[in-house]
Amino acid sequence: MLLLLMSVFLILLCYNEETTANATTANATTANATTANATTANATTANATTANQTTEPAQNNPPLEASPVYEKVALGASITIDLHMKNNQPAGANWTYQLESLPLHGSVQPINIGDAIPNGIIPYQAAANFTGNDYLKYTIHNQTSSAKVGLITINSYVPKPIIPDAILRIIVSFVIAILLIIAITLAAWRIISKLRQNAANTAAGMNLINTSKFWDIIRSNDMDPSLSVFQFFLWTIVLMFVVFSVYLIRMFGGVTEVISGPPPIALLALTGISFVTPFGSSLISSLRYPKTDTVIKEISEGSQNVRPPLGEMLREFGKPSLSRFQMFGWTWISIVIYLFIYGAEIWRDYGNVVNLSVPDVFPILLALMGLSQSVFLGAKATVTTQIEITKVFPLKVTRGGHLSIFGLNFGNDRQDVWLGTRRIAYDDRNHLLSWSDGRIDIMIPADIPEPLRADGYEIMVVRGGSSKIAFKGGLPILIKIS
Repeated sequence: MLLLLMSVFLILLCYNEETTANATTANATTANATTANATTANATTANATTANQTTEPAQNNPPLEASPVYEKVALGASITIDLHMKNNQPAGANWTYQLESLPLHGSVQPINIGDAIPNGIIPYQAAANFTGNDYLKYTIHNQTSSAKVGLITINSYVPKPIIPDAILRIIVSFVIAILLIIAITLAAWRIISKLRQNAANTAAGMNLINTSKFWDIIRSNDMDPSLSVFQFFLWTIVLMFVVFSVYLIRMFGGVTEVISGPPPIALLALTGISFVTPFGSSLISSLRYPKTDTVIKEISEGSQNVRPPLGEMLREFGKPSLSRFQMFGWTWISIVIYLFIYGAEIWRDYGNVVNLSVPDVFPILLALMGLSQSVFLGAKATVTTQIEITKVFPLKVTRGGHLSIFGLNFGNDRQDVWLGTRRIAYDDRNHLLSWSDGRIDIMIPADIPEPLRADGYEIMVVRGGSSKIAFKGGLPILIKIS
């Protein structure tokens, strides 16, 4: 019995030790697995962090790919190669370009081997006696100093003219350019005529825009001829002719590349001056002259057909203006000189269209035109104390009806107004309804005598010792009173 109990005790003791060992082993295994998992997670996090850190610069500096570049250029012509565009450089990428080899036949001066390529643009001048492929190499660099080599292949070819005869080519180009300008003008004229026809068929009547004619484009909003708009119109026609004819001469000569080289800076500046001056003139007019649109409800058809003559663009304050004549004269002189420059540019080597481009103007012409424009705007903006009458409304009125006179420098103190031989005195409150520096309102007296002129009454405003008769288009403004 005692032996049996001892055997059971030994069996239980062995079982407990085995269980304890297994538990210890299991715990150790679990701990190791946990440690391994933690290590794996940490490694994964570290790898992710490293990947993120690696990805961030990659966004700012994408992988470099130096694309091969292929260009064509006519024999002896020049082109510009934009490496930023050819390599699809991403926005914000800080890439720089360096020249690694020079072409064997053409020239890329002033860039030499090892020089940075300014703005990534290479100017290439083809040789005058070589046809075929010319090569040069470049490298791209980014912030990490990595570099890729790219190859540029430039094929120099002999132009095959569409029209071989040089004189005939120029004549055909000029004729087509002129016909195109005429076609554009006729199309605009047709559109405006269509508007007028639609307005004529409208029972409600006409307005100022729909009754306008094509040549009213050189008039201001109040239909007065504008010298600054006229100048802008002339330069628009001239530049349309020159640019299009240059393109046609090059195309008929077998050259299709874009005109290379710097743009004509003086010509661009002159065009900018001609473009800005009308806006400056309109701004000065809007500040100096009172706005009468709010009091004019309708305009009769007859009054719309009466337009001041174009010669009015040379007048200021009712008389010829020296500043306007100067601007008018320099406009025509500069256009004639520029067309002679263009003709000389073509005639100098009329058989070679490769280097034909839009010519620039002489800097002295630019200076003179700028000076005349400044004088014109300065004279227009000059403050004057003279009475100016800019508008009278309406032109037909009945006795007892109201008449408004608009202008400048009437003064704030009531003065006299004359309708023909009928004086409306400053103290006539019944007929002189209101008076301000820019507007006078009167009521037509019932006892006004018949006019001295069969076509109506003249209007005169008196201020102190000076007086002003209302003029429009060089003729006195006459109102009809019934």
